[in-house]
Amino acid sequence: MTALVVALGDSEGEVRQAAATSLRQLGQGSEEVMTALVVALGDSEREVREEAATSLGQLGQGSALVAALSDSEGKARQAAAQSLGQLGQAPEEVLVALERALGDSDWWVRQEAARSLVRLGQVSEVVVALLAELRDSSRFVRQEAARSLVQLGHASGEVAATLIGGLGDPSVFLRQAAAASLGRVGQGSPEVV
Repeated sequence: MTALVVALGDSEGEVRQAAATSLRQLGQGSEEVMTALVVALGDSEREVREEAATSLGQLGQGSALVAALSDSEGKARQAAAQSLGQLGQAPEEVLVALERALGDSDWWVRQEAARSLVRLGQVSEVVVALLAELRDSSRFVRQEAARSLVQLGHASGEVAATLIGGLGDPSVFLRQAAAASLGRVGQGSPEVV
């Protein structure tokens, strides 16, 4: 293990990234490894930070990943959000951080935060955030929000009403996603048929 921890300090980013990957694959979560991976969350290379976040998530180190949700790079925040969903059981600090990430400026981070909250059993918070996303100015955000609601299988009157509104959206992609989504969540709703 010590050799890989030392490799996390190599001058080349590719070597540091490979070391973080190997530490994750070996699944050894000693204090020395965890400390080195937490330090790697601050690496100058985005790919190293992403791999460190993934490794910490798979090694069950949620508290360390909360700080990575504030990284300057969206990809690193996305990796942290995704990794937090792998924890199984998450302390309150992790849930609060993921709920905060639902408001991130980067759609991919918001999407991974939503997925992670669902994996951690926090569906109601995600539904509220996705309903808000259905009103976003970006058609891509609206489209993915509609699809995400279907994946959640959440069928409330508010979800159905918002999706019905999506049928009038200027974006053909959102109209298509809304129509497909209504087929899954609109059962038993007279407004849908």
